[in-house]
Amino acid sequence: MRSGRRWAAAAALVVVGSLLAGCTTEVHHAAPTAAATAAPAAALTGALDSLPDRSAQRRPARLTAGLPVPTNRWFSGLVFGAAPQPVFPMPLSLSAAAHGFSIGLPKPVATADTIFGSAVAGLGLRFGGAPMRVVRYDALTVTSRFGDADVLSAEGWPYVAVTARRALTASFTAPVRAGSDGTLRAEVGGTVYAVKAPDGAVSGTTLRLAAGQRAVLWAVPDGVPASTLATGADGVVTGSAVTHGVSGNWATTRLQYRTAGNRSTVLAANAVQQAGGAGCRAGSVLSSLGTLSLCTGRALTSRVAVVRPTASISLQGVSDARLAAIRAQLTRDLRATPAEPADTYGGGKWLYRLANLVTVAKAAGATAAAADARKRLDAALVEWTEPGGCRTRTTHCFVHDARIGGVVGLQASYGSDEFNDHDFHYGYFLYAAAVAVADRPALAKRIGPVIDLLAADVASPTSAAGIPALRMYDPWAGHSWASGYAPFADGNNQESTSEAVNAWNGLALWAGVRGRSDLRSTATWLLANEAAAAKAFWLDPDLSAFPAFRHSFVSLVWGGKRDSATWFSADPAAKLGIQLIPMSPVAGYLRTSPSAMRADLAEARSARTGLFADYLLMDEVLAGGSKSAALRRLAALPAAQIDSANSKAYAAAWILSR
Repeated sequence: MRSGRRWAAAAALVVVGSLLAGCTTEVHHAAPTAAATAAPAAALTGALDSLPDRSAQRRPARLTAGLPVPTNRWFSGLVFGAAPQPVFPMPLSLSAAAHGFSIGLPKPVATADTIFGSAVAGLGLRFGGAPMRVVRYDALTVTSRFGDADVLSAEGWPYVAVTARRALTASFTAPVRAGSDGTLRAEVGGTVYAVKAPDGAVSGTTLRLAAGQRAVLWAVPDGVPASTLATGADGVVTGSAVTHGVSGNWATTRLQYRTAGNRSTVLAANAVQQAGGAGCRAGSVLSSLGTLSLCTGRALTSRVAVVRPTASISLQGVSDARLAAIRAQLTRDLRATPAEPADTYGGGKWLYRLANLVTVAKAAGATAAAADARKRLDAALVEWTEPGGCRTRTTHCFVHDARIGGVVGLQASYGSDEFNDHDFHYGYFLYAAAVAVADRPALAKRIGPVIDLLAADVASPTSAAGIPALRMYDPWAGHSWASGYAPFADGNNQESTSEAVNAWNGLALWAGVRGRSDLRSTATWLLANEAAAAKAFWLDPDLSAFPAFRHSFVSLVWGGKRDSATWFSADPAAKLGIQLIPMSPVAGYLRTSPSAMRADLAEARSARTGLFADYLLMDEVLAGGSKSAALRRLAALPAAQIDSANSKAYAAAWILSR
């Protein structure tokens, strides 16, 4: 949710092949061909041109012209800011400077509130020539150019590959000596690093490569056979593609690593991938994210359980007395509806609240309340989605940022003008618009073009008109990244997993009312994976390797650490509440073991502040708590303890629907 990140246009080729119940996304971010991008780019460009162009930010200098700007990526810190920030292509860290880089093998250390896996300055190379810039990226890999050297790193690949574009000479940051297995070795800070390079290419600290030659660097984790990694270094990754699909109760992901000569390499699977069938048995390495399992091969394939997109609340079987109470509460909630906030976060939550009031009113048979809520919702959506709205006003409208490539609310909040939290904000709009159009299909003609742009901004299946494909989502991590520019030494981060889940639920619902089966399949895949990652890394993580960490759940995940902290409050209720908000109709995925949930709730309520009291009550019901008791306590909550995305009528209906 509130990231607190106050630091915040060209097309690129993406080949998207439609498959049965899924798609293959193969991203080559390099010079595009007109034929490949004309159709998606033309449609998207036409819609974007209807918005005023307000580019408040500069295009990052460390990015080659012709590439979509990579906001919200694990490697965004390489291109934004005055100097590159460390990034975390797990299991490694990579720290870049203008004329060189170093890799490291973070060795996690836990304190009471944080699991640190900070970047390590291990073995590196220094180059002459032009300063570093990113010249290529795709779903899993990024290539940085240092003078005449192209340096490729990839999530889930425990190596870094250096390719000479022309003959070059570089310097290692530590002496490198011949090892017993034919590789070269250096020990830095107690960790052994290895290098594989052409015969005669290395002498002491000097590396010489002819044009087209490669050197591969890696770290050797304790307990992993050195021969496994040495053999895997022959499979140099050159790019990647992601295949995904939804079939029955499962959402499947295949991460394909293209390698030179199609040789096998070593890959690292995280806990969700391993639990989902990755089948890695070549060793393991501990990271701040937990244990990573090593595989040999060229792909990681795994699956997670589907979470069905829905905006429905069923009140079947609820007593007449309780239905009457909900109808009375609907009237009070509508009467108490505040003025609509001007920014996309507050405004999105306001729309979402009204959409749920429409749904509850219809389920409870409150015809007049449904009509009232629907009228307000429709009017607000029409105002927000007026394409030229920002030409005549400064709030409740969207602009096109052509320099960075995306859609931004003119009234910024929480760094949204720097592309922070767009999925959190726009997920509320997508959900509300889907509810409104499902109820009144004719409304789609008025609001559809701009809502489609919001969908494209956060999850475009293809990269076109300067908007990157799947801006927010990281297919290796299985979750989204919230920070647009990621100007942090610990990498990118995400706090509110539940608002990311809400975004993909909203996207799936919007795709459904727009008749976009391809987008709905992608959104359902995103929803399933985000929910699985939320449980595995935030809500129900295996923390057995970190006994010093005194919490049973995590509230903030970074590239290089996990925290029991939030951007906006030290209150224990904030740490759990930010993983619950807005308790949408799909929130059943939050259910874990009742005993674990009760322990989490006890910690969250320990300060007795009342923060997120409404969502904690709803979560208590998921943990098996009494619905009757929860309804009584909900009725007694003061208005100040009801979140702006929530209402007592919706919360009561949600509780009764469980």
